[in-house]
Amino acid sequence: MHHLLETVRIIGVELNSVHLDIARRFFDIDTTAVELHNCDAGDWLRQYNGERFDLIVDDLFVAETAVSERAIEADSQWFKLLLKHLSVHGLLVSNFGSSKEYRHSAYFRNLSIRERFAGTFQLTTPLLENVVGVFVRKEVASNALRKNICSHPILGPALQSKQLRYRIKRIFTD
Repeated sequence: MHHLLETVRIIGVELNSVHLDIARRFFDIDTTAVELHNCDAGDWLRQYNGERFDLIVDDLFVAETAVSERAIEADSQWFKLLLKHLSVHGLLVSNFGSSKEYRHSAYFRNLSIRERFAGTFQLTTPLLENVVGVFVRKEVASNALRKNICSHPILGPALQSKQLRYRIKRIFTD
């Protein structure tokens, strides 16, 4: 993420210490810009009292069976906690195991949650059943997102060479 977004600061929270060890050993982490915590993401976020985030990536899964499941249900309580820590122009990116799980999230079931976002996008790939929800606080068009991907020095060439295969769709709820 640091290479793709040219981010000033990244905070990663991971429950499994093995994942953190792998990240440190194999992903060339710049420890001056990346802070890693080995703990429960929900607990960490409830205790966090710092600056709001411009981007929150919610990719919390447990693999207790053959099928991975979200570690924290994307209910109203979880969305409210995420929104509490998301900046006014922030972006929430949440991974869901399926389209059904995405559609049953609090974004679609709770009008007061939905009203706190200017819109949402659905990202999918033919390689996985997962759906990534992109919840935006400020209005943005899907063609602007595509343009940013195409102009990115890493993502643009990957898209042109068909290494990056995805579909993006604006979701309208009214």
